[in-house]
Amino acid sequence: MSKQLLNIVVAPLILKDKILLIKRTKQPFINMWGMPGGKMEFGEQIDDAIKREILEETGLDIEVKEVLAVLNEIFFDVKKKEDYWQAIIFLFGVKIKNPVKIKKSAEGELKWFDLHSLPQEEVIPSDYQMIQQIVLQPETSISFYKLRILAEDDKFSLDYF
Repeated sequence: MSKQLLNIVVAPLILKDKILLIKRTKQPFINMWGMPGGKMEFGEQIDDAIKREILEETGLDIEVKEVLAVLNEIFFDVKKKEDYWQAIIFLFGVKIKNPVKIKKSAEGELKWFDLHSLPQEEVIPSDYQMIQQIVLQPETSISFYKLRILAEDDKFSLDYF
């Protein structure tokens, strides 16, 4: 595996105690549900990146309200016993400007879930933890989290958060 460092933007899209998740069609996390978002493009401002990613994946126009947290996520290959992927994640608090019907996404299936009863085993481990610890329990200041994902074949688990 090649070692990579990426800047990632994600946002919980919430309406009336429902959260919109996307079922990933690409690795990592293929066939798992996660918050919409993705990689920043070179030279892009972080708020522009989350607006672009949300629009591309869902068709929704958002207003960026705040940065909820900055996370440092490291993937660790259990078999090779080495780190191989790292992401700096910017988790945004946003408001949906046009709560219209979501578009069909080329990035994966979109589905609204009850915010308080997510299917933990089907959600990306770090996304699930972000929702539980940051989205549902917001703080007044920006928090910084260190987390590590253990990867064994195509299975992922959270080592620490």
